[in-house]
This record gives sequence, C-alpha cells and structure tokens, in this order.
Amino acid sequence: MDARACTGAAGVALGLLLLSTAPGCRDRPAALAPPPPSASARELRIDSAPGGAEATVEGQRCVTPCAVRVEPGRHRVALRKAGYLPFDADVEVGGAGEARVSAELVASH
Repeated sequence: MDARACTGAAGVALGLLLLSTAPGCRDRPAALAPPPPSASARELRIDSAPGGAEATVEGQRCVTPCAVRVEPGRHRVALRKAGYLPFDADVEVGGAGEARVSAELVASH
C-alpha cells in the first residue's frame, strides 16, 4: 500500500505515535517520537508576550510560557499565535545551565 494513503484524515494522530485504521496500514510500524534527551540535554525556557503562543523546537511543541529539553548547540525556535506575525529565532544552548528565549509578538494587521 502507498505510504501516503496511511497518512490521510483517518491515519493521522497527533501525539507520540502515528497510528492508522486505514486498510493495509495496520501492518506498518508506527512512527515513533524522537528519542528522549540525553543526560547532557539542557532546559530551554520559552516565553512570549502575549502568552499562549505555540512554540516548536526540534519537533517538540509546547505553549508559552514553557520549557523543552534540548542538546547543547544551535536550535531554531518558532512561535505561532493567531492574530500575530510568526516569530523565528536561532538560539545557542550552552553546555551548562539553561537558555531562554523571550519574544514580543507583533500583531498582524
């Protein structure tokens, strides 16, 4: 069966697993979530004004104010909120402590 047929409305489930009830899809292995962060992972705190923006970092999602765990290095942070312009930033997360991103969202007109 074509893999695209298993990702239609009946086949997409938000969360940790991609499950499907479409015929022929039950035999396919479920898509797994990314592996948990390692012991070297650091906390990246994300805040926005106004709050309630959807934040995405390395496939992890949360709603501001929130925090995710990421490995040290450069990461793209994307914030989206209805009625506001998108916010994207690259953040360098060090090997110690935590990192923070704070965004002042701009209303779209």
